[in-house]
Amino acid sequence: MFEVEREELARELMAYPIKYKKRDLSAVYQNRVLLDRVVSCLAKPFLGKADYVAAPEPSGSVFGSLLARELGNGFLPIHKADGNRIEENDRLAAPYIDHNNLVKTLEVRKSTFPEHSRILLVDDWVDTAVTLQTCAVIVEEAMGTVVGMASIGASCSENATHMLESGLLQCILKKPLE
Repeated sequence: MFEVEREELARELMAYPIKYKKRDLSAVYQNRVLLDRVVSCLAKPFLGKADYVAAPEPSGSVFGSLLARELGNGFLPIHKADGNRIEENDRLAAPYIDHNNLVKTLEVRKSTFPEHSRILLVDDWVDTAVTLQTCAVIVEEAMGTVVGMASIGASCSENATHMLESGLLQCILKKPLE
């Protein structure tokens, strides 16, 4: 059932005024009915499988919080490090190189990640999959378990393709790299 619904939504989204090159999904967020359908569809494979949804700021948090609500789970934000937000003794951090070849760091408060929790990682769009992989490192350092990953769309990078084929990542749109 998920695959049929996913394919129908993918066709509908492809006809929508989404700026894929810039991964601007504003048109999806502006249409409440379409957004509800996207969230509902992506929640189905994870019903009863996660205790929390975690997502990187900024745009991953928008979609992640909606998915957490749909699943009836708590939401755990993963912050882009700014050096001032989290006290060092309560900080878990991991660096990564983003799709623009810039070194960035993601961080969380250790005290907000309950140990042995089942975590669904969410981002609005997956390009290289490095952001979600970095989030997974943080979850594992916090003694949690990643039960899956979800996004509205994914580019067909080597990492993203591997995650899709393994079933770790669920998404609606699959786009070739541009």
